[in-house]
Amino acid sequence: MTAQHLTRSWPLTVVLCLLVTACDSSTEPATPQVEPPATPLIFYPTILVAEPRRGLRLTIRHMGGEADGFTIQRGDGSGSFATISTVMLSRITADSDYIYDDWNLQVLQYYEYRVSAFKGSQQSHWSEVYGGTAAGDQFTTLAAVEASADAYVDQGLATSNFGTQNNLLVSAVGSRERRAYLKFPLPQLPSYAVDVSSAVLRIFTFNDASAPYSAPINVFEAMGTWTESAIAWNNAPARSFGALDFNQTVSNDGSPHDFDISNLVWAWVTGAPNNGIVIVSLASNSTPLIALISREFGSPVSPTLTVTYVW
Repeated sequence: MTAQHLTRSWPLTVVLCLLVTACDSSTEPATPQVEPPATPLIFYPTILVAEPRRGLRLTIRHMGGEADGFTIQRGDGSGSFATISTVMLSRITADSDYIYDDWNLQVLQYYEYRVSAFKGSQQSHWSEVYGGTAAGDQFTTLAAVEASADAYVDQGLATSNFGTQNNLLVSAVGSRERRAYLKFPLPQLPSYAVDVSSAVLRIFTFNDASAPYSAPINVFEAMGTWTESAIAWNNAPARSFGALDFNQTVSNDGSPHDFDISNLVWAWVTGAPNNGIVIVSLASNSTPLIALISREFGSPVSPTLTVTYVW
């Protein structure tokens, strides 16, 4: 009896074990996982301009699969990224583009971007990294300003002041050298300006048929302070060692002459003292006397400075 009972109970044990195994929650079929979206494609950023703002435009292409939107991150080139925007999209299809404009960037700063698509909690791999520079490539020209002070100094009259004359006489080294000094107001550039691309000094000569002289002249930086009413040969500040613009031939024919002093003007804007400029003749002797028109003569032939800045 006992043996028969054991024999008959064996199938029941197997059945019970199978039932227990079937009821074990660990063996239930797994819930199908949502496939993450395809990694989006990001194109090289393009520059945005709307003075005074600068920015970069990203073109993001969805490459397939369902997606709810994009996560956009920006870096500074060091390898570290931070999320700048999470863009929700009501509808997006494969091979469609999304435009994202990143404004108010620092001019001349390099930025990197990467993008990931997401669907619910699923997120694609990050895109390749593309960078761009919010480059200063826009130019604005300010209105020309007239000289705020000018005078010439005369070696032969070393203590005399010529700040009220309507001319600026320039002659070369010899027994009687003459130099012209000019000063202009500091240009008021906006805070987002990144450089001075052009600063043009324009001076006119008198049209004097009785003195048809020509001479090469240089423009230098004045290395000390001076005033229009007190400057004379004996107290005039020295000129810089290197010329700002040089060897331009000037004649007493009434024509305008332009000189480039861009580097000096940018130095003034960024904190260097504005002591003005010195015009010096490079003639081989003192005979060619060049007569420039001073600010006292008045517009439109008085000395002017025209500045173009980059932003």
